[in-house]
Amino acid sequence: MPIGGLILFVFGVYRQIVFMVLKIKYGSKFGGLLKGSDAFHMTSESSDHVINSLLMFKCAKDFTANMLYQNMREVVQNMQQRTKFNSRFQTSFGYTYMLKDELRVDDCIKEMRIIGSRQIKLSKPEFLELLNEYCNLELPQDNTVPWEILVGQQPIYWEDDEFTYLPLLFRNQHAIADGITLLQVMVSVLSDKEENNDNSATRSEPSPFKKNIIIEHIRCAIKAALVSLYVLLLIPAACVTNFLLKGKDSNILCGPTLGKIRHFVLDFEFSSNYVSVIKEIKWRIPGTSFPDVVLTAFSASLNDYFVRKNARNEYISAAVPVLLGSSEIYKLDPKNVNIQDLEIDNKHSFLILNFPLHIKQKRTNIEEIFTRLGVIRKQTTILKKSYDYQVMMLLFNKLICTCLPRQLVRRLLKSTRCTAIVSVLPGPPKLRCWKGMASVSNVIAFTPNAYNIGTSFTFNTYDERVHIGMSVDTSLIDMEDVEEIAKSVLAHIRSLDDYLTALERCNILDEVLETYPFL
Repeated sequence: MPIGGLILFVFGVYRQIVFMVLKIKYGSKFGGLLKGSDAFHMTSESSDHVINSLLMFKCAKDFTANMLYQNMREVVQNMQQRTKFNSRFQTSFGYTYMLKDELRVDDCIKEMRIIGSRQIKLSKPEFLELLNEYCNLELPQDNTVPWEILVGQQPIYWEDDEFTYLPLLFRNQHAIADGITLLQVMVSVLSDKEENNDNSATRSEPSPFKKNIIIEHIRCAIKAALVSLYVLLLIPAACVTNFLLKGKDSNILCGPTLGKIRHFVLDFEFSSNYVSVIKEIKWRIPGTSFPDVVLTAFSASLNDYFVRKNARNEYISAAVPVLLGSSEIYKLDPKNVNIQDLEIDNKHSFLILNFPLHIKQKRTNIEEIFTRLGVIRKQTTILKKSYDYQVMMLLFNKLICTCLPRQLVRRLLKSTRCTAIVSVLPGPPKLRCWKGMASVSNVIAFTPNAYNIGTSFTFNTYDERVHIGMSVDTSLIDMEDVEEIAKSVLAHIRSLDDYLTALERCNILDEVLETYPFL
């Protein structure tokens, strides 16, 4: 600990010197050094940290691709009012920094290339091939422009109805913000704002309970201080656990060297059927969370692939992002979300989950998917009860990634080898745009394959519907296998629901839950 503290202190001083040098060099254009979780997402190669988000617009027949492009130019102008969306990212002396007021609208928005002619509708396979092409590109101007919007110029055969479907691909460095913040940005800049008829300004009266509020703040501050002290005491154990014991994977999806080209596949549902099914599973099995069910289904789907390849791994390591404020995203009210009021940054950290694949059945009368849910619940409960999140946020994000140059952080990260990044996010309500001329039909995100992790799986519930985005390095797997893994997730959710329904029909569900050791 004393040696580690001394190293952080020395590099903290070095970082301040770098800050002053760059401030003198660039003057008012200098936007500061990235720190914390923002700096964490610039430690690998810049292209490894790109979030790709597909938005499919459901448009009126007379709403053209050019209208979408022109409207999105206004959106870009709005977004560029915030520093991170109007800055270049550069790296000097081992640290990444921002140069403000460097971007024009044309730097951040482009049209997708046209296949054939503008009048030709693209089939889903044709569009997915185009999507893969763009998702594998670097960001503009050698990755110094940290985000871009690509607007499709041809309609897609997406759903069987009378509407026109136009795609938009939003690409950004993860260092700009985490998934929850990006969803908030999306709601703030795209959604129609309802008129607020109540223009009367109300001034809050002094609360008669002000004294009680002050006491409560003091209690919270004392509690936070005690938790912080406890977290500091846990740092040595956390270093051993997270950097020496966890994340030592060796399997068919954990190659020594990745090719940096990925397969991108997606799946989604047209109705909210599967979201309802997951919620019903939660209610049937007390103590089960929404992510528990999703992780169980993905675990089963991934295991199917391992079995097909004659691989028997009992566990793999999965990096799971923990995002603050995620539980509130589905309540977002567009008229109350303004981009000027948002904190554009990363507020999350990663935990490493022992992710089960091959399940050893101890009871032959219990379905494997049910046993798998129990194993997943046991592992997630261990993480929930630990202080790993607070330790990693304080130690790694706020201290190590802020103080140390990116080259040293990169070397530290190489000591951990995880197989997958798994992200489960709630989604906001359906967004209607441009006075009802269009709405966002689907939002499908692809988490970056960073830190030499070859597989990412992202699950979100935009508009109360399942949306799945999965990307895997091409050096590890074929496109057909990735598609099979992604599409099998919903089938495994249905399988679990069917098994619980069968137990209910036999009036033995409560008996099974009482006797089965979930935790």
